[in-house]
Amino acid sequence: MKKQLEFSEIASLGRTFSEYCRLFALDNKVLEGNTILDVASGCSSFCAEARAKGYDITASDPIYDFEPSQIRERFEMQLNSAMEQLPKVAHLYTWKDNKNVDDFRAQRQKAFDKFFDDYQANRQRYLATSFPKNDLKDKQFEICLASHFLFIWDDKLDYQFHLDTILELVRITNKEIRLFPLVSMNGTRSAFLEPLITDLESGELSTEIQTVDYEVIKGGNEMLRIRL
Repeated sequence: MKKQLEFSEIASLGRTFSEYCRLFALDNKVLEGNTILDVASGCSSFCAEARAKGYDITASDPIYDFEPSQIRERFEMQLNSAMEQLPKVAHLYTWKDNKNVDDFRAQRQKAFDKFFDDYQANRQRYLATSFPKNDLKDKQFEICLASHFLFIWDDKLDYQFHLDTILELVRITNKEIRLFPLVSMNGTRSAFLEPLITDLESGELSTEIQTVDYEVIKGGNEMLRIRL
């Protein structure tokens, strides 16, 4: 039995505004009046949809150095790879939001289409940014959100990368950082989580694990909140 989805690189399959609101427990109180950075946002449509609603969202990802055609090609390759593998790892998923593999594809395609239209029309909203070090300004954003970037890729990104990235987020964030999910790709809680919390709290940062109303990978229904 296959243990998890496997990709040759960090995948950029995106999620929608409604999914972000659930996995990060976002409401108008959080979104209204705050400058928010979507970290490693890939092909998510959160920025596009949130901007259309009047919220101040900026997306960031290394892939925004690419031309639209290159991003589309990369997305299609990764989505096709996921579709081929999903039936073999179906036991790892709840299938609550995505009823089956075809529905999973449709949801990821929906997010991509909205992202792609906005990316072509409003490139200034999409920063070609890498972690753990970048040129963003100190305390440039009130809130930073990182979805499906840290923890879930702990087989590709080591502990030091996780710690350095979070500390960089602390540098550029004024109020709060939210990270989701806290599990590895195989559905087990990341071994990096507890030592990271210890390291962060030793630096006088406040952390909290919060259960959210979103669970695609079994057990992946928690986010880490870091208050500054």
